[in-house]
Amino acid sequence: MASFKSLSNNLKTLANQFGADVNLKKLKYFQALHKTAMPANKELTEHQHLLLFLSAHPNSKEFLDLVNKEKERLAKHIKKQSPAKLKKELENSGLPYTPTLSCYSHDLLEWLQQNDSVQMTYDYSTEEEIELNHVLQFTLPELEKGLTAAGNLQEDLLSELQVKPPQFLSFLIDQFSNLNKEPFIKDYFWNKLSVYVELKSEEIKFSKLYNQLSFDTSYFHTNLLRSFDHIELLNTELPYFTILKPEQQEELIEVMRMSLLLLGRETDPTTFIDRRSLRFYQLERGISIAIYGMTANRQLPMESYVGYTLFKNGYPAAYGGGWVHGRKALFGINIFEQFRGGESGYMFMQLLRVYRQVFEVDYFEVEPYQYGLDNPEGIESGAFWFYYRYGFRPLDKELNTIAENEYSKIKSKKGYRTNAKTLTRFTESNIALNLGTKVPQGVLDLRKRVTDYIAYNYKGHRSTAAKESIAWFRDKANFIRMCNKYEEAMLPDIALLARAMNINDETRLGLLKEMILTKPTDMYAFQEALVEFWEA
Repeated sequence: MASFKSLSNNLKTLANQFGADVNLKKLKYFQALHKTAMPANKELTEHQHLLLFLSAHPNSKEFLDLVNKEKERLAKHIKKQSPAKLKKELENSGLPYTPTLSCYSHDLLEWLQQNDSVQMTYDYSTEEEIELNHVLQFTLPELEKGLTAAGNLQEDLLSELQVKPPQFLSFLIDQFSNLNKEPFIKDYFWNKLSVYVELKSEEIKFSKLYNQLSFDTSYFHTNLLRSFDHIELLNTELPYFTILKPEQQEELIEVMRMSLLLLGRETDPTTFIDRRSLRFYQLERGISIAIYGMTANRQLPMESYVGYTLFKNGYPAAYGGGWVHGRKALFGINIFEQFRGGESGYMFMQLLRVYRQVFEVDYFEVEPYQYGLDNPEGIESGAFWFYYRYGFRPLDKELNTIAENEYSKIKSKKGYRTNAKTLTRFTESNIALNLGTKVPQGVLDLRKRVTDYIAYNYKGHRSTAAKESIAWFRDKANFIRMCNKYEEAMLPDIALLARAMNINDETRLGLLKEMILTKPTDMYAFQEALVEFWEA
């Protein structure tokens, strides 16, 4: 009888292949695998990856049902293992009932604290950069702040405050909540503490295997789409975004956050999501995409950091974001390991399609880390050519010429591979896909204008420059209304930009006012005004 490992390897080989004969082989291998005893080691992590890929790329309902049964068998098998074994061999695997250890933001832990099914345990803190005393002097009640001035070591301080070791994490979360009105100061202190937390749950949902949208539809594959007209796809009209019920929206946010939690990561838009900005697009071939911005107190002044999660048959398959400014966006994509080897190019183009049509972006730029800078895996996989295939080109002219010559060799010489040295050279420049007729202005361009203006006219005195520019802008734009704190925060940047660019016409001044008013509450309206501003 074939072993679990050999059957699993056979399935891995066929996982991304389709056709009547292949589907029959996969079914037979899976039926045999389902009857074979499971190992109790790290092979289970690889088995999970295989099951997730097959769950997202099923060829029939019959096959999907069999995959779901194997998922149940795997979960039951893990539940029987000892906690010590799970921690030693399967920590951070994302498998059901196994622990996840990482360093998370205060906001994410504060949110997770509301979930009774997830146990959070303080594990350790580096405490190399800051002492707890220095933080608590800003958060404790006035009567207790004196304890921090006594130079107590952390253990002594906690003893004085009568905080027992099991209470330490909840104590920390509670104390840092007092800094919620100063989010960046809070982040600074929290990051300095480097608090590592272990997460564990007896709920099967807290796992990569079962972290799935319940309301997304299944798509059954007859093939994998590797060759397609990406320009045609980018220009194919998007369907209207799906109107979600409140409970569906909450489920969507939870699944997105959990997908990163189980990876030991988080992104700012996912953690600081503005629910009003959340849109969910159900697209072709089982792909759906959620896009979302951040709450007003976390936003960038002159661009929108728009996060996304891409789902494949309801499973989170990719995450990242775009820093959108007018028709230009800096873009990053991360495909979860278990979904690589599928339709990566098609997923990437679907993401660009959404950003292109929702935000009117026609210039996408990618930074070198995505294809190899300080990223050996990117060099080894030749990730640069993934982007090149879809029209991305180095901004550096010399590197662009080298890339053209290399690509000619790849097409003409069978089996030719670009060496690591050349691939590393490509990381000396950003790459871009330009779907328009020019390179749009970006945030760096604006920053340079404002910096030059302040240096020349105010000898670097930024407070004076901002104060006088705000007065000038209010007068020129007839902007007399009282602003809330988020609109007020936008005023210096907008006013300095308007003055540095010497903007006097009523239309563009009106668009700048619109940007001030919409930025805190509606990133779509803000982006619309910004695009119009540059083209007015």
